[in-house]
Amino acid sequence: MVTRLTESLDLPVAEAARLLFDGGEYATCLNLLAEETIGNPETTLLRARCFLHLGDFTGAEESLSQLEAGGALSGKILKTTCLAQWLRQPPQSAKRFLYGCDEQADPVATACMLAEAAIMGKGTGPPPEAPALQEEILALALAAYQCGGVAVARTICRAAGAPNDARAYLLLGEYALSKGQNREALELLEFALKEQPGDARARFLYGCACAGANLHFEAFTHLCRAAQLAPAERCFAAWAGEQLISALLTLVYAGLNREPQNTSLRVALFRLAAARRQAARLKEASCSGSTEA
Repeated sequence: MVTRLTESLDLPVAEAARLLFDGGEYATCLNLLAEETIGNPETTLLRARCFLHLGDFTGAEESLSQLEAGGALSGKILKTTCLAQWLRQPPQSAKRFLYGCDEQADPVATACMLAEAAIMGKGTGPPPEAPALQEEILALALAAYQCGGVAVARTICRAAGAPNDARAYLLLGEYALSKGQNREALELLEFALKEQPGDARARFLYGCACAGANLHFEAFTHLCRAAQLAPAERCFAAWAGEQLISALLTLVYAGLNREPQNTSLRVALFRLAAARRQAARLKEASCSGSTEA
């Protein structure tokens, strides 16, 4: 049935499987890949990742065992292999898979080693200074979170320099937001706000995540609160102003859907559209020199 659907859409199986995976349809993705010829490393790795999201660690390991180390997929294979150990209950060590890795030349291997030490209770050193290494650690943490490993994700964030749960959620939420993962960003930043409701940075980022999800009224509320908590940050107020205009535009669009010929609403639409362009320019100018933006 799945194959007939991909044929009707004229999509290659691998592309259709990726779309299903990105949409969170992991079981359907596996069903589709079961009909694909075995031996394609990319689809085999995708199968392993589907099993991981479904909590089937045996299935993930079986798929991973079909892959050879090295090559263009080596980093992704190593991360998936480590996650298949860490996400178990209780978490298992991935140390045996890290033997022989060149941590000096490979930031993925280094990130896995630092995460392994944190998860196995071996302690964490100072936060990594290299941006590429910080990026890989947070990518691991986000992958763990997306597979349901909230505690594992928090622990991995310790390796990125998070001293407590609130900072871990904030750090990971900001990373998810930067990658366009608004759903995860909203969840993580909400956790951060529960831990520290008076944190202006967390409030600002939560407002940005709401804006990314087109929740303009909610965005305006949280951005206003962030501006109140940090009045020196002009960027926060500029964001709030832009979102207020976007919220009003949402109301105008809703009104025009009901009354397409309403002249007053049409005039309001043009005026608000012009105001939003001005607000966007103001936001850009206000945030360009801000350390919080």
